[in-house]
This record gives sequence, structure tokens and C-alpha cells, in this order.
Amino acid sequence: ENLIWEFQFPWFLIVFLVITLNYINIYNLKIKNSENTLTQTIFLSVSPFLAILSSGQGICYLNCILITLLIKKKTNFLPTLCTITSYLIFILIKLYYPSNIEINFNFWNAISYFLVTFFSIFKAPISAFNSFSYLSWIIPIVSSIILQLYLLISVKRIMVNKLEFKLTQLNLFTPILFGIQFIILTSITRSQYGIYQGIVSRYSTCINLIPLGLIILYHFSNNK
Repeated sequence: ENLIWEFQFPWFLIVFLVITLNYINIYNLKIKNSENTLTQTIFLSVSPFLAILSSGQGICYLNCILITLLIKKKTNFLPTLCTITSYLIFILIKLYYPSNIEINFNFWNAISYFLVTFFSIFKAPISAFNSFSYLSWIIPIVSSIILQLYLLISVKRIMVNKLEFKLTQLNLFTPILFGIQFIILTSITRSQYGIYQGIVSRYSTCINLIPLGLIILYHFSNNK
């Protein structure tokens, strides 16, 4: 179903950028005193433009890039300049090409949307044709909660208790931070169309970065 929506391809690109950025952050943490290689510099400089010009969700990626640049001890001037420029481009796009979608924001609807979306990450896609089959959500939602709680507890036990987690390791949470930002944005802009909209397949593309990020952290922590 994802492949029939042409706007999905930019989202796939952003997901690829997020995973690549996470790999770079883990590599730099493992290799102490590592400096930006030419490849990393090019990626950190070019990827902000690719993300912000591909989709509005690129703003979530820019925030992840910003965290990476702030945490890195040695930051090249070029990636920082490109990230700031990308933020400006995003602002200009929003000023000159305003969205025609009217957002009827309701706080409680947005909260409900966020919770249902977050706790049904592993649920199979659901379309508008069976949007009210709530009973079929129970097992996927419960299993999703159990798996994510297990990963969270395991990561906390290893990273916090054994590795003495520091703020400088925040960039290891890149996929998780991106996924949470994505859910918040969709909660604000899409909750007016019904809670079921949060777990259609096209949104699962980016939301799945949360459990993926937990799995990566779990693997990294055990290796450490």
C-alpha cells in the first residue's frame, strides 16, 4: 500500500537519512576522539537540504541533525551553516506556500490520537474501510506495549546503570526522537480526521523508527 502513494518516496528517503545519521553517531561514540571524515561532512551538509525539500516532515530530521551538531565536540562549519540555511528555507516555504488544510485542533483528540498511534506501532495497517473495527486492535496494541516496555527497561538497565548515561549520548536516540516528533506533528494536523488515521500504513513508515531505535540501542548497549 505504501508504494501506491507517490509522496511516500520522500518519506522513505528521510527514514534512510535518520538511520544513517544514527549509524554515524554510534560510530563516532565507539571511536573516541573521532573527527568528521569527508564522507560524514558531505552527509551532514547535504542531508538537511534533501530532507527539508522532500517533505514537511524534514523539520523533524533537522532537529535531529541540530542535536548531533550541538553534542559533537568538533563540529565543522559547513554542516552547521547548511543546517541553519535549511531551517530558513523551511520558514520561507511555509511563508510563501501556506497549506490549504484547515486544522481544527482539539487538545483531547490530539492526546487520544498520540496515545493510540504510539501504542499501536506494531499493528498491521488499517484502512478507512474498516476504521471502526476496534476489537482487531486489542492484541496488536497489547503486544506492542509489552515489547516496547521490555526494550525500554533493558536499555535503561544497561545504559543508565552500567554505562552511566550522559546527555552527550542523546544523539543515540535519533530514530526515537524523530518518531516521537512525527507522532506529535501528525497528532496536531491529522487528529481531526479520526483516531484511526494514526495507524494507516503511510504513517507507520516513520513511526516504526521508534521500536527500530530501541532495538538498535538494545544491541549497542549489550555490545558495550
